[in-house]
Amino acid sequence: MNYSALAAEIGCSDSALYLPQNDTKLAAVAARTGITVSPPVPIPITGKLDGQPWLPHIGTSTSNPNGTLPLAILLQAACYITIAYLSGMLTSGSTTLAAPPEIDVATVTNLRHDNARLRRDNHNLAANLEVAISNIQQLTLEVHQLREALDHARNVTRLPRPPR
Repeated sequence: MNYSALAAEIGCSDSALYLPQNDTKLAAVAARTGITVSPPVPIPITGKLDGQPWLPHIGTSTSNPNGTLPLAILLQAACYITIAYLSGMLTSGSTTLAAPPEIDVATVTNLRHDNARLRRDNHNLAANLEVAISNIQQLTLEVHQLREALDHARNVTRLPRPPR
């Protein structure tokens, strides 16, 4: 559970949420509402290794190695390496450009097919991104409801948030 985000939403300090009496209450509320440390993003895992999905799920936590942020960083690094390789980017020791490779008709055809597949995949990822945005909006509403439930349960008057 992201205590910093929760504390900001309910208007208290992070340290107050880490107190044992509050931690157990938050754990109970989380269990009752189904909140997990890293809830899965509702995107099907289609990549397989040896016939099994390469990940059980993609989580939303930044501390989860299978979370969206760590995976995005890995994807960014992989894209950079691929682009650097395919573009013939110079290494630090090279001072001359290599001659461009010969490209035959079959290679061009394969590239066109790959490009069409990547466009389809991009379209599917855009649709999945819309689902993720919707889920984030839903989680925001749930946090608001949890804040209201916590305020009601503690019978605490909420102070206005300072301007940012």
